[in-house]
Amino acid sequence: MDIVSENESNRAWIEFLAEEAELEDEQSPPYASFPHPGGILLWGVTTNGDYCYWVTNPQGPDSWNVVVSTHKGEQWTEFSGGFEEFLKALFLDRDSVSCFRRDWPGTDSISHFRE
Repeated sequence: MDIVSENESNRAWIEFLAEEAELEDEQSPPYASFPHPGGILLWGVTTNGDYCYWVTNPQGPDSWNVVVSTHKGEQWTEFSGGFEEFLKALFLDRDSVSCFRRDWPGTDSISHFRE
């Protein structure tokens, strides 16, 4: 992975969301883009078009929380925990992950993960 081009794509995406919010008279993203302090770094996209980011900090990747936004950035939900904790909660403790529909990704996916 080329961190320079990935960072440039991340910055461009956050700028796009800010421009869209301005055009639609909505709130801009509540986070700056990485490498700004507290900036977010994109790491995933769901099949519904939601975006998953790390909220970076100087303590390093082991302490980065996860934040999820809807596809146009209308809603941002921060999860208090890192990537591993987020995935565990997503599949094993749905009540602690409020950013996705309750039935996503479906019972078949969850049962396969537990096996």
